[in-house]
Amino acid sequence: MTPLRDTDAGPVFVGSVDVEPDVAAASAVAAGCPSFSLDEDDECYIERDAPNCFNCRGRRWVPDGFTCLRGGLRP
Repeated sequence: MTPLRDTDAGPVFVGSVDVEPDVAAASAVAAGCPSFSLDEDDECYIERDAPNCFNCRGRRWVPDGFTCLRGGLRP
């Protein structure tokens, strides 16, 4: 289950980079996202080669987690 919450501003991923099921969920979302692109090395949070939303250039941090500027998060 992807830890998403629907907000007025759109879907927010509320998972944590410190929780393996949340990292796996972010990886599954990124693997199916045609808009995924790897962020700068110093902005990556997961040390893996596979796509992961935590490492995407389109992710923007919000108070409760992050949102996707490219529409990759769907509740």
